[in-house]
Amino acid sequence: MPAAKKTEANAVIMAKRQKSKRFATERLAAAAEKNAKAVDDAIDYLTELVVMQKYTANALKSIQKGLVTL
Repeated sequence: MPAAKKTEANAVIMAKRQKSKRFATERLAAAAEKNAKAVDDAIDYLTELVVMQKYTANALKSIQKGLVTL
């Protein structure tokens, strides 16, 4: 294989590898964004659960106080 053709073939292979790496990087970035959104959503949901737990605990205390006075 002449040197020029070999160099050209190597350049094509390197370009394909770079393109593949670029696509992989883009997919990883998209996955990272999805994960970050999922974590944010989970934190919001857990925050709501904690608020409801506190509300429920306070309601239970009020009910217990009411039962004690009966």
